[in-house]
Amino acid sequence: MVERWGVHSVLLVSTLAHDVDHNGLNNNFHINSQSPLAVLYNDISVLENHHAHIASVLLRKPEMSILSELSYEEMARARKSMISIILHTDMSYHQDIVSELLQFADRTCDIGQVVPSEGSESSDMSGNSINATD
Repeated sequence: MVERWGVHSVLLVSTLAHDVDHNGLNNNFHINSQSPLAVLYNDISVLENHHAHIASVLLRKPEMSILSELSYEEMARARKSMISIILHTDMSYHQDIVSELLQFADRTCDIGQVVPSEGSESSDMSGNSINATD
C-alpha cells in the first residue's frame, strides 16, 4: 500500500470519511427522485461517491492535509485506496463482496500466512498466486 503512511492509516481515514456529509437519505431515494447527486454520479453508488469526493476535497485543505508529507505517487495510491474502500461500503454490492471473499478463502489454505505488499505477488500454501487485488 503506502510505504510511509501504511495500510492502517488508509483504513482509519477511510473509516472516518465513509459517511462524511451524509444527508440522511439513501441511494435509492436519490436515484428514484433523480436528485442532483444521483445525476452527478450517474445513479452509481451515489452517496459513496459523494463521501469519497468530499473526503478528497477536505484532505486538500491546508488545515487537514494529513497526506502532504507523502510523495505524489504515495498520495495517489493512498487516495485511490481510500476511494475504493469508501465505494465498497455501498451495501448493494455486499453479496458480491462476500462471494468474492468466500472464493478467495476457498482458493487459499491459510490467508493469515501470506500478506503481500502492493504490487507484489506471493503464493499461498497451495501455490496459488496472491496479489494486491486479493
